[in-house]
Amino acid sequence: MLDKFIEPTINRKIIITEAIYTNPGINLERLAKLTSINLQSTRRLLKELLNDSQLSLTKQNKQYYIDPEQDLVAYHTNLYQQSPFLTFLYFVLTNHNQNVSVTNISFVLNRSVSSVYETRRFTQQVLKHFDLTIHKNMVTGNELNQRLLISLLITKYHFDAAESDASTQFNNNLLTQLTREQFQTNELLPENNRFLLNLINIGFKRSKYSHNLPNLALINHFQQTQFMHRVKNVINNYRQQIHLSSSLNSHDYQYFTYVFFIASPFIYSDDLYQLILNFPVYNQIQQRLTSFSPLGYSLSPSSVQSLITDIFRHTFVGRFYFNNHSVYEEIKTMNAELSPVLLQWTSNLLKEAFHAALNTYFVHKTALIIQSLLVSQFDYKLDILVASNNLAIIDNLKIIINTLPTDSFRLINNHQASQCVDYHHHDLVIITDSRAAFPTESITNYHPNQIMILQINQADLLLFKNQLINLYEQRKTARFKNQLAKLSI
Repeated sequence: MLDKFIEPTINRKIIITEAIYTNPGINLERLAKLTSINLQSTRRLLKELLNDSQLSLTKQNKQYYIDPEQDLVAYHTNLYQQSPFLTFLYFVLTNHNQNVSVTNISFVLNRSVSSVYETRRFTQQVLKHFDLTIHKNMVTGNELNQRLLISLLITKYHFDAAESDASTQFNNNLLTQLTREQFQTNELLPENNRFLLNLINIGFKRSKYSHNLPNLALINHFQQTQFMHRVKNVINNYRQQIHLSSSLNSHDYQYFTYVFFIASPFIYSDDLYQLILNFPVYNQIQQRLTSFSPLGYSLSPSSVQSLITDIFRHTFVGRFYFNNHSVYEEIKTMNAELSPVLLQWTSNLLKEAFHAALNTYFVHKTALIIQSLLVSQFDYKLDILVASNNLAIIDNLKIIINTLPTDSFRLINNHQASQCVDYHHHDLVIITDSRAAFPTESITNYHPNQIMILQINQADLLLFKNQLINLYEQRKTARFKNQLAKLSI
């Protein structure tokens, strides 16, 4: 939610440190290529990072290392707290003294007065997105959004909460109450629960939110009684997970409902991810993601995190329920047109799921994704390069791609793989019947992170054909029938 407003230099340093942390011994050229940051900027940022005494970044024989025993979060925290925007935002959010001047702020933040004025103007523009404004160097406006931003700054960016801060005091009291009553110990709950408590604090004045429930149910295509039944089931599951056995009255349900169903869609994915780590549904999602055995490509931790978060978020607002049914089956049950926001989310979900599917159970898993693609056309584009001497595989793949009622896929040749001008909007999958056959040396127009390698055999194509036949039975279109008749599998 706030990342896009952070200074580009800070965000690039975050990307670089993460790349070095996960690729120890990486050199300058490879680092620039991996992060998609130009060589000159990468060299300059590395020099600044090497001079940062808080980071255990070292250079040996033109290779870069970060101490693997250190927590990557600690490195990111240090960099986030160098952001003029974040530090100023946290200051004005927690400031309750209307007599504080810009000169005072410049002294506290150790920055020039002109720099503080510039940051203040920028922050004022950002706060408009949250129905907030800066008045006398204090943030005024929507109280819930103020609390949400403070929670984000404390939880995601690890700014220290002031002792007098009411939300922190509330969280500490609730932590103590939960641990003493339910766990018979004075130790605090794990760190992952802290963001949950900040969210609870946001919804503390719970009487305000009961009128939102009918609208929320309507938006998500559920009758209110059905929606509320699902709300209670989810809340009860969570209560069991944290061993909170005390009963909830109707007002408690309303307040929890606000936290999980109204606030969560607006929360940055990293923070929501921290919240779901202890949720029962997380285990189901994690098991399904880890069931993939990558062949030459795997989802990055950030991609897995993003995928889990998006599934979780939209599960809780009633749009999808994460069970053994395909996304397509869930979409078919909806009685209204999907909103543009949901279509965009589905597009992102399909992209990640299709990545994973391509690398293992190509036919079975991809067929589920294709079923979803039949519903609408999405922005995700995939170029397919067949590196095989088996003409039957090539011909059959062409028929399969042409069968799909979407322009999200296109078959290309080696020349196009090197000359494609719009590759930034496409990923490339190389389909081969031999691991040694794919011509990666000829592919210069795709970032390595955009390239996937898939081994496929005749049995896979046969299974894929059967899946397409099943789709034809559902669609009953002449185009499907004509295309399937051409398959020589």
